[in-house]
Amino acid sequence: MSTKGRLKPATLILTVVATIAATVAVLEYYGVLKHSLDKSALPVGDFKAIYLADGESFRLSPSKPEVHAECHRGYLVIASNTDEKMRGLLVDFKNRGVACTAASTAEPATESAD
Repeated sequence: MSTKGRLKPATLILTVVATIAATVAVLEYYGVLKHSLDKSALPVGDFKAIYLADGESFRLSPSKPEVHAECHRGYLVIASNTDEKMRGLLVDFKNRGVACTAASTAEPATESAD
């Protein structure tokens, strides 16, 4: 069996590593990769909304979250339970603040088991 025209595994691995390194270098050079050391520019968390239809029940995880919500100056703020300096304004997909009222910060009513 002839090995003519076949690549050695080491050559193939080296080619893959060099290609990845070159791709990252080019993306970095053209500014496609964004880096931020500013903690205020980092997201506090990723959230989603659960659609609540009339009369439809929903199920939540029983474990406690690591964040809580506060109403601050009329907008909903998410704050970390572990780091008091980590807070973030909750915004929609167009970076508009989610409004709240002082009454909306009360404890949610517990769901009755029918």
